[in-house]
Amino acid sequence: MDKRIVLIIIAGLIAANLSCTNKAGGQEKQHVDEKSDCYFSVYKKPIGNRQYRDFFITSGEDGYRFMVYDSSKDRYYDIDFNADDYLNDGVPRMSGFASPDGRYVYVVGNILANSTGWVSNYIIYQVDTKTLKAKLVNAVAAIKLEKNGFTVASMTRCTTPNASCSAEMDFAFEDITYGFDGKVKKKSKEYGSSGIKKRYGNSLYSSLEGTLATPSR
Repeated sequence: MDKRIVLIIIAGLIAANLSCTNKAGGQEKQHVDEKSDCYFSVYKKPIGNRQYRDFFITSGEDGYRFMVYDSSKDRYYDIDFNADDYLNDGVPRMSGFASPDGRYVYVVGNILANSTGWVSNYIIYQVDTKTLKAKLVNAVAAIKLEKNGFTVASMTRCTTPNASCSAEMDFAFEDITYGFDGKVKKKSKEYGSSGIKKRYGNSLYSSLEGTLATPSR
């Protein structure tokens, strides 16, 4: 297998009239149309006898969601993100990428903005493509994909604990680099929130946007 990132996708803001026909947990006679605007395949894992598991993102009334289609059983599955309402119920944006060996798929939910602002704009889960079990990796301010893994801006502490409201708070961060196995490889020294843009760019998400790499088999 080509040792590279097998597939990266990014889904834009959901349109009011965008809908899909597949149902969570239900059985379908035909896989969701791969040409549909509401279908984004993250990774197709071969499971023998020309069968596969398709790890994909689809859209619905509540936002983008992550699902799995098993062709051997002609069945769709939800992934249990450990009672995480953002990932289980749908997020405004979602993207994903697979480890080069196809063992793990990473799901990145972009919640756009919340009361903690910089602290957790993105929620990252690791999904085991064999067991379909999901594990929280981190909730971070920014993320960038790299050749041998990915790096995130992770909050370490509030630097203005006496602020009168959350909007006046500032935070310190560290860069954490993960391998594609989900294990921490290194951490940076602590820095202020003003350093995030310099490290991650204007979008804070630039290395994941607009990229589509097709896996080789």
